[in-house]
Amino acid sequence: MNYLLRVQLRRAWYGTHRRISRHKHVPNDKSIPDEREVGHIFQKPSTTDACHCIRMSSHWRLGIVACGEVQMYERTVSSETVHKGRLLTVDVLEVELENGVRTVREVVWHGGAVGVLARSPDSSFVLVRQFRKALESELIEIVAGGIEQGELPEACAVRETREETGYETARLVKLGVIALAPGYSSEMLHLFFAELASAGSCCPDHDECLQSIRLTETEIDGMILRNEIKDAKTIAAWFLWKARMT
Repeated sequence: MNYLLRVQLRRAWYGTHRRISRHKHVPNDKSIPDEREVGHIFQKPSTTDACHCIRMSSHWRLGIVACGEVQMYERTVSSETVHKGRLLTVDVLEVELENGVRTVREVVWHGGAVGVLARSPDSSFVLVRQFRKALESELIEIVAGGIEQGELPEACAVRETREETGYETARLVKLGVIALAPGYSSEMLHLFFAELASAGSCCPDHDECLQSIRLTETEIDGMILRNEIKDAKTIAAWFLWKARMT
């Protein structure tokens, strides 16, 4: 067993023994296992791989990072709100990791949103084109919008579809829920597929300027591959629809 592997084994043992020794089936001793005891069952990780588990004396012990045996967590030590806007709240959190290390997280709190991949009766898909200031660019996206307080995601999906495309929804299917930017945002996006019914006039919010466009399945495939559609929720909804509905 090389030096790197021995260091990782010792860190795993010291870093987790304190947390898991309270379980009656785990021996409450301070000894470090001899590498000969575990060498035949310890899978050597690559230098960049930090997720593996160690099985030792017929008991599973946590490796360098939890692999489902022990729940990972970060304890919030302190919190400061640095911005509170109409849609977002930004907090700076001091957190303590499982190994006792303290660090800072900047978190954007968001109430959640929906995204709707909408298909019209002629089998074309209705997407929207709008300018995104953060990117200083136009994007082609699926219908999307924030969930209002007390509103169900399904009701929000129907409302946003009507507002942004002018269509009523004949059928709504849940595709899944995705975390858009879990490194810094709490936003969870509920994705739907909608079969559209009768068309009306769109009525976007007063602070929105968007244009609905119709695209075929082949056109959307090509635009994604050419990076002409680069919006993450749109790409996620598209491939979830292909996986679940086709």
